[in-house]
Amino acid sequence: GGSSGGGGSGGGGGSGGRGLAPARFQDWQSEVLDLTMRNPLLNLKLRPEPKATGVKLLNLTPQDDVPWIEELLSRLKNQEELVFRAEDQLQLNDRSSIFVQVTTDLLAPILTKLRDKATAYEAESDANVLFLTLGMVEWTDPNQKAPDGTFLSVRSPFLLVPVRQTHGIGNQPSLELDRASEGTVNITLLEKLRQTFRLSIPELDSWCCSTCGVE
Repeated sequence: GGSSGGGGSGGGGGSGGRGLAPARFQDWQSEVLDLTMRNPLLNLKLRPEPKATGVKLLNLTPQDDVPWIEELLSRLKNQEELVFRAEDQLQLNDRSSIFVQVTTDLLAPILTKLRDKATAYEAESDANVLFLTLGMVEWTDPNQKAPDGTFLSVRSPFLLVPVRQTHGIGNQPSLELDRASEGTVNITLLEKLRQTFRLSIPELDSWCCSTCGVE
């Protein structure tokens, strides 16, 4: 998972329902969504990549461990204070922290930059675009070329859980759930796949992830 400032006019807003909507609504939504590779919801770059728009969180259990993900979401739902800490502060028995794959000297400036970008975007659009992302879809866009001439390979977040960055005890940067929004499948990714590959996944079109856990 990673925490990302997902820019673009389609930054995770809405709760799906595209598969049940009239064709004219689908056309309108397609126009509203930012389907360019500038949008982190389609082309998420994580530290230490250049122009990173997110940071990678460290899983304290084996990869793809669904109980760990459910525990994390449950702790957020229960309004527990989850403090950001750097990878060089890692303690396996620490259940009150979220460890980020950066060193201590970089943690504060990186989190501040993400928070400031999300705050500025929300002031302009009235939409929170700071997400805890769960799962990553790696795919190749046949319509985009990389500098070396190959087709562009990108990573897109799959599940988006709206969050806010706060300051808790000791003024430590912390993570909390944005209760004004719902977690959702990345509808920007679904629309991009539909337009690029004519790929439709009806089961996901109107599905939202629960903030209590991942179904």
